[in-house]
Amino acid sequence: MNKIIALLRNEWTKVLRRKIIYLVVGLIVLSIFSMGVIYKLTRTIPNYTAEDFSIVKQNLEFDLEKTNSEIKRYEDLLGENSSVNSTEPSESYHNLNKALEQSKHYKLSLEIALDKEINLFNYGYQTDLINEMAALYLMKELAVEENNSQRISELEQKIVHLDQILNQNNYARYIDYQIENVKKNPLLNDQQKAVRISDWELELIINPKGHAFYPTKNYFNNLMYVRDTSMEAISKNYVDYSPLLPSELSQAKKDFQIANFYLARSHDNLPEIDSGGNVYPGFAVTFGTYGMIFLIIILAGSTISQEISTGSIKGLIIAPVRRQKIFYAKLINIISVSIIGMLIVFLATLASSYLFIESFFHLPYAFITGSSLQVMPFSFYILALCLAKTSSVIMAGLFALMFSSTTRSTSISVGVSMITQFGLMAIYNFFKLVLGQSYTLMSFLPFEYLDLTKHILPPIYGVTSESSFMFGYTLLNSDFALATPSFAPYLYWLVMAICLIWIARDSFVKRDL
Repeated sequence: MNKIIALLRNEWTKVLRRKIIYLVVGLIVLSIFSMGVIYKLTRTIPNYTAEDFSIVKQNLEFDLEKTNSEIKRYEDLLGENSSVNSTEPSESYHNLNKALEQSKHYKLSLEIALDKEINLFNYGYQTDLINEMAALYLMKELAVEENNSQRISELEQKIVHLDQILNQNNYARYIDYQIENVKKNPLLNDQQKAVRISDWELELIINPKGHAFYPTKNYFNNLMYVRDTSMEAISKNYVDYSPLLPSELSQAKKDFQIANFYLARSHDNLPEIDSGGNVYPGFAVTFGTYGMIFLIIILAGSTISQEISTGSIKGLIIAPVRRQKIFYAKLINIISVSIIGMLIVFLATLASSYLFIESFFHLPYAFITGSSLQVMPFSFYILALCLAKTSSVIMAGLFALMFSSTTRSTSISVGVSMITQFGLMAIYNFFKLVLGQSYTLMSFLPFEYLDLTKHILPPIYGVTSESSFMFGYTLLNSDFALATPSFAPYLYWLVMAICLIWIARDSFVKRDL
């Protein structure tokens, strides 16, 4: 053991003398901080100032004139169509009638917006109120034709109520109105009503002024999507008409609990700047991981072949030390460099997150153990994420070490390893993106288990996923018939690591140097 420690010390001396170590690690740290600076500088401040309605008015009037022309055209076409098909209206007649109703609704919305001097195109709560008022006016016209006085009275009361909310520009009153609608909705069960009411109450907390766009909007919308999709899967036991596997149903229940946890957190420190700060830490760790993979391939790919080509290996061979101990010292050196490198990535990511990311986005990591929900603080989560991603760095090092030992060529071992990691991996991810995760064979391909992160720390889209900004969220692989057991990723990774180590050790020990 003492000899291995001495050999390991010698390996670390060689590593510390290599300038490329400081160059690559420095670039990784600088890049992580640079991304934080860029994120800080490119954040956008939402513009809540009052706009010039005269410009909006021109667009509204143009749309109103255009809509009036469309209504006249639809009415003429309906007259021609009804005279041709007087006995039984055709499908085109129904389509024209539907288009006419939509145009009438839009016309009323434009007229209300012009009367109230409200921008109909800003997609805020006032737009929703105007569209709802237009629908009520159409229903009132129908009730007048049917001479239904009671219905007319009910609709007029609703119109007056919405008109008051618009005139007062009172978002809190609008929220109360929506909550009352939820309570009266006979199509919703008690759980659905409770969820929707809590959403409206949360909306008032995070967006008290009722702006169309506001910081954290996408963050909360993503969480609500995860929760709603999970809740639907749990209640129906299927997704897109495909029955759920027991493991998928279990995952839906976990996602439901986790999404509710993030939605129920305290929201006192909401950011004032519109940003996606929740994806930055994961993205920084991923970038740092690729940088460490690049570095470890260079180190591992040259650790044996370069010493053989320069003849420096002879000094170790003639020493009273068994070859396999020399090999294990090199192996431990590669693993230790991988771990220390990822710890540097952790420190850089944590520091840049606290420097450049709003405190609201220092999100804890929630996970389920058994039936209870556990929470990992933000700093511990970043550390765990970095250590989990060390699996891919170590595996890249083992690939390069194997090629270095078998080919005895630095250029071949480094080149092949680089192509494998950054070439074939890119092709694999492309096909995975195109074919989708539901493609069965994907879970049995080698690349799937080189990085154990998603198995150790399963992501929730919009919260802890380092790739959520690129790939969207897929709740369940409902078409996946051949589900792998939970231990498969770790077993696959371990077997692959042992095989690579054995091949490298066997070549180093048994072949002539």
